[in-house]
Amino acid sequence: MADAEWRASTQGNVDKAPTGPGVYELAQAGEVIYVGSSESSLRSRLQSHQSGTEGACTKAATQYRRQVTASDRARGRERELLTAYKAAHGRLPKCNASIP
Repeated sequence: MADAEWRASTQGNVDKAPTGPGVYELAQAGEVIYVGSSESSLRSRLQSHQSGTEGACTKAATQYRRQVTASDRARGRERELLTAYKAAHGRLPKCNASIP
């Protein structure tokens, strides 16, 4: 997702995220810590991470970037991003337990 713009993970930015499906990456101190997807609302998922509903690990994110996709494409794109990350770094981002 190298062409997507990094945004500060502030309430204002997250509240402006698209309500449609897509994929996203969360980062802390310049390191990707989580890759995820939503088949319905990127905004809702990002708000859940920011509030801590998804756990302390992803709540620590200070930046995010996102890519809108078709709902039936979101999970596949998430797998692609995680597979590429693992190939490049030898491991998954610290807040991802597995590749879906």
